Amino acid sequence: MFFVRKSGLRRVERGVVSGYDFTIGDFTRDNTWREMDLSSIVPANAKWVTIYVSISTLEAMRNVRFRKKNELNDRYEPILWVHVATGVYTKIIILPIGSDGIIEYSASVATGISLDVVVLFYDI
Repeated sequence: MFFVRKSGLRRVERGVVSGYDFTIGDFTRDNTWREMDLSSIVPANAKWVTIYVSISTLEAMRNVRFRKKNELNDRYEPILWVHVATGVYTKIIILPIGSDGIIEYSASVATGISLDVVVLFYDI
C-alpha cells in the first residue's frame, strides 16, 4: 500500500458505494483509448484516484487498461487481463488524475459479460 502521509496528500474514502460507477454499457470496447469522466465523483484538486475494476468475458486473453489523460508513457498503464474465459478477474488500480477529472481506458473485451468500475478513494 502507498504511504500518502509522507507525500503531503490526504486520502479521501468515498464510504459505502451502493453500486458501480461504470458498467459494461458505459465502455466502448474497441481497444482504442477513450475518456472516462470522473469529475462528478472526484474533486478538481485530486491528484490520484483508486479504482476497483471487475471483468468477466466469454473470451480469453482480453484486457482493459487505464492511464492518466494524454499520458503517452506506456510503461505505466495498469492492465487487467482475462486469462480464462468466463472467469471473474478483479484489480485495484491507483492512477494519477488531472484537474479535469478525466482518465483514459482501452478495452478489448468484445463479448463481455461484465466490466465494472467503482472509484474507492482519491488523494488530494
